[in-house]
Amino acid sequence: MMGAEISMPPVLFFEDGVTAYMSLQFILGAAGSGKTTYLYRQLIKSSLEEPDRTHILIVPEQFTLHSSAELIAMHPRHGLLNIEVLSFNRLAYRIFEKTGALQEDILTETGKNLLLRRAAFSVADRLTVMAGRMDRQGYISEIKSLLSEFAQYEIRDEQVAQMIGAADPAGELCRKLQDILTLRQAFDSIRQGRYRIVEEVPGLFAEAAEEAQILQGSRIYLDDFTGFTPVQLTALRAVLKLAQAVTVTVTVDPGTELYGTVREHELFALSRKTVQQLSLLAKECKTRIDPPVWMDGAQGRFAHNAELAWLERNLLRPGRRVRSSEELPLSLHISPDPAGEAVFAASTALSLVQEKGYRCSEIAVICGDLATYQPYLVRAMDDCLLPCFIDRKISASLDPCLEFVRAAMEVMQKSFSFESMMRFLRTGMTSLSTEQIDRMENYLLMAGIRSKKRWQEKWEPVGGEPDEEQMEALNRDRAYLMEKMEPFVKGFAGGRHSVREYTDAVQKLLVSFSVEEKLQQCREELLDTQGHPMLLAGSDRLEKAMEYGRIYPALMQVLDEEREILGQDRISVREFAQILEAGLEEISIGVLPPGTDQIFIGDMMRTRITH
Repeated sequence: MMGAEISMPPVLFFEDGVTAYMSLQFILGAAGSGKTTYLYRQLIKSSLEEPDRTHILIVPEQFTLHSSAELIAMHPRHGLLNIEVLSFNRLAYRIFEKTGALQEDILTETGKNLLLRRAAFSVADRLTVMAGRMDRQGYISEIKSLLSEFAQYEIRDEQVAQMIGAADPAGELCRKLQDILTLRQAFDSIRQGRYRIVEEVPGLFAEAAEEAQILQGSRIYLDDFTGFTPVQLTALRAVLKLAQAVTVTVTVDPGTELYGTVREHELFALSRKTVQQLSLLAKECKTRIDPPVWMDGAQGRFAHNAELAWLERNLLRPGRRVRSSEELPLSLHISPDPAGEAVFAASTALSLVQEKGYRCSEIAVICGDLATYQPYLVRAMDDCLLPCFIDRKISASLDPCLEFVRAAMEVMQKSFSFESMMRFLRTGMTSLSTEQIDRMENYLLMAGIRSKKRWQEKWEPVGGEPDEEQMEALNRDRAYLMEKMEPFVKGFAGGRHSVREYTDAVQKLLVSFSVEEKLQQCREELLDTQGHPMLLAGSDRLEKAMEYGRIYPALMQVLDEEREILGQDRISVREFAQILEAGLEEISIGVLPPGTDQIFIGDMMRTRITH
C-alpha cells in the first residue's frame, strides 16, 4: 500500500468477555519518503476522532522536544491534549509513578563512575590485567560504558562465564573477561537494593506496565528508531500485549524483502532485523500484523529536491550511476589535507552568502571526524568572518576550576611537595598574581621547601637572599595561603575519613578561595565585547564563557553525588582522590547555539539537521 489508511485490526475475544483490538503495523520507506509525516497525520487524526483514548508517541530521548514541536505545528488546534511524546525511559517513569514499582534511585553516569571506582578498590587484589590500569584517565569511564552495554543487551554473568570458559586460559582475553566479571559483580553488590542503572528501566517497565493500566487500550506510535536493544524489546512485548494498536516507522528501500535471511553487510540489515524481531514479538503476543504502509516519497521532504532524492536512491547502492553536473548540482572535490577542505568549505559558504543570498543558518558542514576538522574549520570561518556553531560537548578536563581541585588533592597526597604546590598556585584560582607566584617559586627552590611543616613555619632568607622587604611579602603570601587552606587541610588530617568529610573539606576550599566568583568574573570578561559583537563570532570565547558559567554547578553536583552515594564510607585520601577523579571525568559542557544565523558544523554520528 502506498500511503494507505491503517486498516482495522481484528477483534479478539478474551475469556472475561472483554473485546480488544490489537494490531501491529509498519510504515516503511526510504529516507525522506514521508514516513514521519504520515505517522504524525495518523496520530493527530486518531487523537481527534478518539479524544478519550491515550495516544503515545515514543521517540529516542534526544528527539522528544523536536517531535513535540513538530506535532504542535501540524495539529489543527496546535495543542496535544491527549497526545504524549515520550522516550522509553520517560514512559517507564510515568508507569513507576502510578505503581511505585521503582523503589531505588537511578544512578547518573557520574554516579556509575563513582560506584565503579569504589567497586574497583574492593576487589583490587583479585584483578589481574586491569589492576594497573584503573588510575589511567578515562579508563573507568570505558569500563562503565562496557557494563552499560552488557545491561542494554541483557548479557548476564552466566554468559560472560561461558565466554571465559571458551577463551584460552593463558590468553589476555580470558583474564580481561575475568576482571570484567569481577568488577561487575562487585558493582552490582554495592548497589544492590540501593540503586538502579538507567539501562534496567525498560525491563522494570515491562513488569509494571499491566498494573499501571496506562497502556491498556492505547494507541502507540514509534518513530526515529534505527533498531531496538533487547531490553527495549522486552518493554515492547508489554506494549504489544496491552495497546490497542502499535505503529512503527522503519527505513528501508521500497520493495525490500522484509523476511528471510539477513546478511550483516546489507545496507538495511538492521531495519530488516527490527521488522523480524517485532513480528516475532507480535506472534508471541497473539497480535495481528496489518499489511505495511509503503511510502513512495511523493509527499516526502525530497519531493521537490531532485538532487537529494537522486543521492538518496543511489548512495551506497551496488552498481555505478553517474549524472553530469548539469543534470545534478552535486559535486565532489578533493583536497590534499583537512586544512584545504576547510578553506574550500568556508569559501563556498561565503560565496553562497554574498552572491546567492543564503543565510548562514541555511548552510551546514558535516564531517566524518569533527575532532580532526574542527580547528581548521573554525580558523577558515573566522578568516571569512562567518559565524559558526560547533555541535559538540566541551570536555572540561583542563578547566582551571577542576585543575584547582585536582592540584589540591595532590597537595594532600604529597604533603605540600614543591611540584604539587606549584601546580596548585598556577591554576590561577588563588588570587596571587603571576609575579607573586614566580617570586614564591624562586624562594621555594632556593630554600628547598618540600613539606607542610615548612609551609606552616615563618620563612627566613637563604644566603642573604631575598631582602627583608621581599621576605615580608613572601611570608604575607604564605600566611594568606595557609589561612585559606586551613579548613581544607584539617578535613584531610588524621588518617582515614568518611567521603562526606572529604567532600565537605573540598567545598570549604572552593568557598575559601571564592572560586565561583572568580569563574563568574572570567565569564563576564569573555562576554564583554566592548561594543564589538563580531568578537563573539569565533566560537572559542563563547564556548569558554559557557564553560566558566556551568563548570561550578557541575562540580557541586559531583560532590553532592559522592556525598549521597558513598557518604558514610571511610577511605584513605588516595582512594578519595581516585573516586573524585572518576566523577570529574564525566563532566562535560553541552553548548547551545548563541544565535539563530550561524553555519552549523557537526559530524555524522551526533548531528541531526531538521528538514
